[in-house]
Amino acid sequence: MNRDDCREPELIDLYYGDLDPGERERLEGHLQDCAECREKFAEIRGLLDGILLTDPDISSADVARFSADVARRAKKPTKFKFPAWAPPLAGAVVLAVLIVSRWPDNVKPVPLSRLATDREVLDNMEFLRDLPLLENLDWLRELEESG
Repeated sequence: MNRDDCREPELIDLYYGDLDPGERERLEGHLQDCAECREKFAEIRGLLDGILLTDPDISSADVARFSADVARRAKKPTKFKFPAWAPPLAGAVVLAVLIVSRWPDNVKPVPLSRLATDREVLDNMEFLRDLPLLENLDWLRELEESG
């Protein structure tokens, strides 16, 4: 078999009739001159003829059973099942959309007067550190008043 004149894929294409007319004529001419390629083509033809001529051995009872099964399945409504992760994902998406869509409504600026009041409270927090001392002072005043 001369590798330049014919190759096995070309012989298979010749068998199926997939070559253009010029290629087919060239390859048929080569097969007349090359005994090795003729033998290879005869081997390919024998294999492919054996495959293509083999009819499946299916009884009429099997065909009827298969047809009935297909008809039964075609009439039966199919049940679609969501994957296990789909409902939690859908819930998370809905929650995210609700949070994002409502976000500006929930955020309100704090009035400046409240900020000033909060600042005063924070400044006066130092007296809370001395709260035990103040409690003792009240107790001492009560002692002085009682005598």
